[in-house]
Amino acid sequence: MIKEKQKLEKQIAQQEADATKEKSLLEKDIQDLEQQLEDAREQSSDNEVSEKEINRLTQELAVAESRAKQLEENLKAKPIEAATVEIVPESVQKELDQLRSKMNEATDPAEVKFKIRFESLVNEFNSTLEVLSEIGDSVTQSKYTNAIHKLMDKMRATLEGE
Repeated sequence: MIKEKQKLEKQIAQQEADATKEKSLLEKDIQDLEQQLEDAREQSSDNEVSEKEINRLTQELAVAESRAKQLEENLKAKPIEAATVEIVPESVQKELDQLRSKMNEATDPAEVKFKIRFESLVNEFNSTLEVLSEIGDSVTQSKYTNAIHKLMDKMRATLEGE
């Protein structure tokens, strides 16, 4: 996503640079045409062929000025911004969908809250067991297993009201 945005920004900068270059070339052409037109007008008193040349140069000048104006407006216009697309990982999307469906099933807010917390507790317990199995030292692993048993006993006692 970031690379795409950078690529688009680079393309936009290149387009702006090209447009600016083209505009400066057009401005130079406009100056040349204006000079030619002025020269032709000075010589028009000499012959009638110059009248056609004056008309042609006037038309070219109008076209060039129109194009320069259009380029200037394009430069002033706000450039297209790259759209940022957020991609949600499949596992996260799946969990969100499950939570949404569970929320739609239950109408009691406390029940919805309980279901979310209970699912979170189960997921964290499973994650804890996975990490516990990765511990290489059997003495340390046994120590943490006993700690989990004690916690579960406290939880059971709390639920039973002891």
